[in-house]
Amino acid sequence: MTVKGLPALEAMKSWYGGSLRVSRQKTQRWAEARVWTICGDSAARILEEIGPFLILKQEHAKVALEFHSLPRPMKSPEHAALWERMRALNRKGPAIQSSSPGAFAIFADGRWWKTQGSLFSATGLEPFSET
Repeated sequence: MTVKGLPALEAMKSWYGGSLRVSRQKTQRWAEARVWTICGDSAARILEEIGPFLILKQEHAKVALEFHSLPRPMKSPEHAALWERMRALNRKGPAIQSSSPGAFAIFADGRWWKTQGSLFSATGLEPFSET
């Protein structure tokens, strides 16, 4: 976040802890950027508080909280499964929404797609056509 957002970051740090650091130095083109970092029990606390209000990252918060609740050391199959789940959630590209039973098309990446798979499509789905 740039210096404009610094008061918000400082407030979050004072309420929840963590640390602030410069993530990008000021250049002729870009303003200085800072990042707020929080981890462990403090991060879990804020995720529990804001989780119900999250719209885009609610599933991420749930996975992070479940990961945090597991016992240490973090080498169990449960840890690995949650780690992979978070990686899948963070994967770039269009998210394919699961279809409900009986659905003949799903909406993903700004288009409608047939639920029938396609071997020749990058998404694995076939574009939907009304005709």
